[in-house]
Amino acid sequence: TGKISPLGDTLAYFAAPIDTNLDEKKYGKYLATHFPYDNFLQLYVFDMKSKKSQQITPETNTSVLKSFPQWSPDGTEIAFMARKEFKLAHYLPNNWDVYIANLSTGKTELVGRGMYPQWSPDGEEILAMADKGLVLYDLEKGTSSIAFEFPNKGNAYSVMKMSISNDGKVLAWANP
Repeated sequence: TGKISPLGDTLAYFAAPIDTNLDEKKYGKYLATHFPYDNFLQLYVFDMKSKKSQQITPETNTSVLKSFPQWSPDGTEIAFMARKEFKLAHYLPNNWDVYIANLSTGKTELVGRGMYPQWSPDGEEILAMADKGLVLYDLEKGTSSIAFEFPNKGNAYSVMKMSISNDGKVLAWANP
């Protein structure tokens, strides 16, 4: 899944590094990409003016699965969710971590547990879905708090989705 930047000039997406040294006899000459099992998905940005991609997350960020890129309001960072193991149940939010990739420094920082990170309008907080509710991460203070606890000790699952309005006043929630 890709996401366009706030200025509309850059696309964030995830892909595995492409192996350009493939055996044509084995894979065929029209193979566009090959994603070996031992290569991990990495975050890239594609500049629509220059038509060039740049890898953002380092090869040392070995989270196997990365998903749901979300641009910061000022377009300088991208929040995303990632997990390191295929064996973990993908539908449970606490089996995922939320990270922030800084585009100017290239550094990736762990924020905490959860899925579907959403930036606050001022870019100082991230809301994420955790197993028992919605967690608000204060990026300046490095703290977290439960913003909303699911009623009746309910659990969250990956089929639940959320989105925050641009002004931060409305939370859209889907619980199929």
